[in-house]
Amino acid sequence: MKKTMFTIADIPKILSPVNAKIVSKNVIISDLCYDSRKVFYPAQTLFFAIVTEQNNGHRYVAELWQKGVRNFVVSEDLAKFDPFIHANFFQVDNAVEAMQKITVAHRKKFKTPVIGITGSNGKTIVKEWLAQMLTPFFHIVKNPNSYNSQIGTPVSVWQMAD
Repeated sequence: MKKTMFTIADIPKILSPVNAKIVSKNVIISDLCYDSRKVFYPAQTLFFAIVTEQNNGHRYVAELWQKGVRNFVVSEDLAKFDPFIHANFFQVDNAVEAMQKITVAHRKKFKTPVIGITGSNGKTIVKEWLAQMLTPFFHIVKNPNSYNSQIGTPVSVWQMAD
């Protein structure tokens, strides 16, 4: 199964308007990451420095850069990241919204039907049951665990492939 991906050169078009420091346009992005502990393919990862009440993803840029990540979506001033040579940076107002925009652009590449499950109780078990029933007939992409959030849904949509 071939996954449709973006190059770094595509990202500013999707996030427009965006401030960017691009040093390498031909990088292929195969993974979106918001958790510094879950980087598997550093050279192809786009890290989103998400700011929450409990944490700030910008704290992990140096650690990720040392691990080989070279593509970042940040909301802090680009000048702060000048020491990280050979890295691409995209400055946005909100990293979560940027992740959502990128996955919307990814989703538009497919005519695949989507099933949405709503309600107060039982969504996760119904999702798991449907996935198990449909897997013999279709390629299924589903939220891992109960990731029905502003971050979990984009991560799930990013799994879609041809």
